[in-house]
Amino acid sequence: MTELLERPLSLPCGLILKNRLIKTATAEGLSDTDGRPTAPLLRLYRQWSMSGTAAIITGNIHVDRNHREQWRSLVIESHSQTGRFQRLTHTVQQHGCALFAQLNHGGPQTPNDIHHHPFAPSEYAPPWYFLDYNPSQAMNENDIEDVIDRFVSAACFCEASGFSGVQIHAAHGYLLSAFLSPATNQRTDQWGGSAQNRARLLIRILSNIKALTSSTFGVGIKLNCRDFIKGGTSPKDCAQTVSLLCEAGADFIEISGGSYLNMAMSGQNSRSQGAYFSQYLPLIRQHCSVPLMLTGGIRDMETINQLLSQQVADLIGMARPFCLLDSPLEALKSGLVLPGHPPFSTRTLGYTCRKLIPSLNTLDHYREQGWFADTLRCLGDRQPPLVTSAPQAGTGSVLPP
Repeated sequence: MTELLERPLSLPCGLILKNRLIKTATAEGLSDTDGRPTAPLLRLYRQWSMSGTAAIITGNIHVDRNHREQWRSLVIESHSQTGRFQRLTHTVQQHGCALFAQLNHGGPQTPNDIHHHPFAPSEYAPPWYFLDYNPSQAMNENDIEDVIDRFVSAACFCEASGFSGVQIHAAHGYLLSAFLSPATNQRTDQWGGSAQNRARLLIRILSNIKALTSSTFGVGIKLNCRDFIKGGTSPKDCAQTVSLLCEAGADFIEISGGSYLNMAMSGQNSRSQGAYFSQYLPLIRQHCSVPLMLTGGIRDMETINQLLSQQVADLIGMARPFCLLDSPLEALKSGLVLPGHPPFSTRTLGYTCRKLIPSLNTLDHYREQGWFADTLRCLGDRQPPLVTSAPQAGTGSVLPP
């Protein structure tokens, strides 16, 4: 039943993943005040590395401390030292688990207690109910070149620290995602306009990292299949970007969706349970020549086997089940449906009301995110996790039409 999930997979860089299950990024918020890994973070990653997953993708590691999505995110800058990051990589890899650093820049989703005038491709004002976020300023050429240098420098740092590779975060409304989206990128120069121009920043970063790191150092990308906002990135846009990334040497691509404006990555946009973005994969798959990973709402072996057997996806990404169970892989082997939400309802009213009033989706997301953040802190501090419910046996959800 789990034969497909347990098959090894070789990435283009030569790294062999021992199976198809990937622990994807979570916002742990467990760095010290200088953005370095702490003992609780190492304990948390040690637990995940022993869960049977083939690889862990870290939570946001920001390339600019002044443009983080929260205060306690990890940071890698030019003055950073490898010591604590080397301990992190050793902690994970000694259990046969690969470790990818997710590199990010908060962009327009940098809160105002970190930066009063965050960066964006174009001037951008968030909705009225985003009280913690100020209007963004449009970046000039020097700003853009500095961001490129920061991503590339951070990737070289990660290789020196022993990471298996990096994942460039270009999803969920952060800076690189904002450049890809026609809703937030209104530029008329080489960095805006066509899908190819909007992807130029991301392609430059990927190409430069590939040129300055070894051939065995993996570089993945996280993309939105859709932004789920008016005028945002469409599946066709995503497919075009995927084609460009494959040509530029990406080793794998993870598909997600949404942003702070529409929390599709948390299932807030979905009426039903199941793989949130699977309906968009067939189009993207046509343009993708490297391993493709799907993340979001995958909780049972029936769904996983469908995705893998139909070769719609090559890798299965999960995050929340790893916060709730010691080993999601073993639970799947036992035929269980994995939990993905807190053991209480955080949903405000019904789907229709949440669709009509977007601020309810934002409220629901932050309530769940806060609960998971507390759970991760408990795990890092060696305290019993907050979860009280257990996964249930059953066939679970199937792929949406």
